[in-house]
Amino acid sequence: MTIPHLSYDVYSSSLSQQKSFIQTNNYNNIIFEFTAFDISNQFAVLPAFSLNSNNGFNRVNAIAKIFIEKSRLNNLFYFKGYPYDDSNMELEQLPEMYGINMSHEFSIAYSNASVTSGAVNSTNNPKLKADYVNYLAYAITGGYNLANIFKNEGELLNEVTNMDSRFNTIINTNIANINNNFSTVNSSIVTINGNNIFFDDYNNNSIYINSCKELLNGLLTIADTPRGEVFFDDLENQSNANNNKNESYYAINFSQGDILSIVLNYIPSNGNMRPIIGLGDNLVYTRSYKILLECV
Repeated sequence: MTIPHLSYDVYSSSLSQQKSFIQTNNYNNIIFEFTAFDISNQFAVLPAFSLNSNNGFNRVNAIAKIFIEKSRLNNLFYFKGYPYDDSNMELEQLPEMYGINMSHEFSIAYSNASVTSGAVNSTNNPKLKADYVNYLAYAITGGYNLANIFKNEGELLNEVTNMDSRFNTIINTNIANINNNFSTVNSSIVTINGNNIFFDDYNNNSIYINSCKELLNGLLTIADTPRGEVFFDDLENQSNANNNKNESYYAINFSQGDILSIVLNYIPSNGNMRPIIGLGDNLVYTRSYKILLECV
């Protein structure tokens, strides 16, 4: 498995990626594109003019970054395995099962993410909510890219903010329903620290289990790097805390500087590739943002 290496600056300006698991150039961190989270939601407010008139994600329109506590991403991914040999930092056997925490809940203000690439009219990293309303102005007029063209600019900005909770609800509902949508004869739900973890083996081809496999395989591939050492130190700590030394459940935890990326698609109020009624004939398209959740 070949692991690509990118700097933060290069990654945060690249609108498409060929690989979902990426290592930073300094070997201290990882970037993981959780391709199961490619979520769409429809904008609910109509703009009104003022009187002045194994792959990563496919290409997106823009990239935005927001900092979050690493604890908010920990305990999302799991695997069931055997103790590892800490003398050469290898798992003694391949994992038996891969898991996703069905109880995990996202509660993130995506609208406050700073746009790092693809902004409509600014190089100063505008907030996502401002960039999206600027995009509406650009798409509707065919060139003017400032939100002050709308008499209801404040309402439009508030609607982008309101979409945060709707995106979170969609994500959380999808996670909670993994068992209903992707279970096989080998699936199981295990309660760990009060959370329900959906486990299945390598043959489950759902995007959730495949994402967990890709993340774990990537970390195992970089075992001899500083970030790989942090990963195995964490496994050792979890193993020592587990009373069953023959086989154990492990969480795949994130470190400061790691990035988990998701994609959010903002569908215009009238639907994709349609004009806004009453505001001309120019087509308005769904705008996609890759959201970089950088751990602090």
